Amino acid sequence: MVGRISILFFVVTLGLSGVRADERVLPLATLQKMGYRPFNSFPHYRGQRQVRSELPTGLKWPVQFVDAARNIAQNYVNFQQYGGGLPYYHKGCDLRSPPNSIVKAPVTGVLEGGYYSYTDNPDGSEIKHWIPWNGKTHSDPYFELAVVTPDGYRFEMHHVDSMNLPKETIQALNKGNVVVQEGTAIGTVIPWGRDYDHIHYNIFRQDGVIVNPEAYTVSPADHIAPKIQAVYGVRADGSVIEMTNGGTVGPLQQIIVATTETRDNSIYVQTPPYIGIQFQTREMFAWDFRKVLMGPDAKWPDIRQVFVARFKTPNGKVLTTSGQYGKGLFLMRLPVPAASGPFVIAVSDTAGNTTKFSGIFHRSQKEPVF
Repeated sequence: MVGRISILFFVVTLGLSGVRADERVLPLATLQKMGYRPFNSFPHYRGQRQVRSELPTGLKWPVQFVDAARNIAQNYVNFQQYGGGLPYYHKGCDLRSPPNSIVKAPVTGVLEGGYYSYTDNPDGSEIKHWIPWNGKTHSDPYFELAVVTPDGYRFEMHHVDSMNLPKETIQALNKGNVVVQEGTAIGTVIPWGRDYDHIHYNIFRQDGVIVNPEAYTVSPADHIAPKIQAVYGVRADGSVIEMTNGGTVGPLQQIIVATTETRDNSIYVQTPPYIGIQFQTREMFAWDFRKVLMGPDAKWPDIRQVFVARFKTPNGKVLTTSGQYGKGLFLMRLPVPAASGPFVIAVSDTAGNTTKFSGIFHRSQKEPVF
């Protein structure tokens, strides 16, 4: 039964382009038929817990990277959309590693395992569904090993090969509630293909908030600031203008920044985890995801408010936000604070590299000067 399920899931999770989705999203009815239940419905995971501690910095990655060019392919805030489905946040880092290479416990904690899938919501959030470890293994690539620390942080490694688990891992999962030590070999990377063999690596706080793994782990060298490809202003009537660095611009409803992020020697493009606008009068707005995936109101950041999925520029060119498999462009929204005068738009990465775009904003009804 489980083997037949994995074949069906493999077919369903191919997008319209024939590309396998990095994380599997399926209709609820399909998951229920396959025996999946909401992750938080299991007694062990039920309820929200108070955040009691901050993660230490300097943690190690659970895998060995392929090389300097192929390390972190997608970051945790990347915009994802496969096969015409709803867009969602990537939630974790894709760690490029050779197929069948070792996966290690990144921290000390209780080892858990199971098969997972998601249902999606229009705001970019997802509901995880789960079949806990039951001793059966099959070729489904959506298998997870997780390590849960004593203070409740959950470190998830997706795309572990369930058919090639060390006997010690199988024994620990069969017994349950077994503590593994940091650095213990717990599994191997399942062959993914398309030169994209990887472990999808998530970190969750005790209260379920998604944590940026790069903020707490020794990351590959990054001395390259994010790029601002273009900045567009949207007026109240929906018309669009392209803004000029250092120019003066009139009344706008929102700003759209076309941007990308990469790191030293990397072949991959990612979403910058910070973008903000600040006026000389100190009014500001920012999407700051450098540590956790939360909006400025400390709530879930609706993906429709953060990204523009599709956008037509003033010259008629259509731009699309696309972050699949570490390639693409990201169109990020910034609401305009109720202010005027000099402003600076800043785009930053986790390493602190920053690119700025400045100008002067006025609220008169005259046509803007560029």
